[in-house]
Amino acid sequence: MQLPDVKEKLAVIDFELVGNTPAEFAAFIRKETLRWAKLVKKAGGKVE
Repeated sequence: MQLPDVKEKLAVIDFELVGNTPAEFAAFIRKETLRWAKLVKKAGGKVE
């Protein structure tokens, strides 16, 4: 992921590399899940 050509290709698709611990990643996923769940609910989305 740190190779220049890989970083360049990921940057083209607005992919941001983040290095963190498994615990930090788990916290990020929890936070994002809540964030997106609120947005989907507000928009009237439903799980099928």
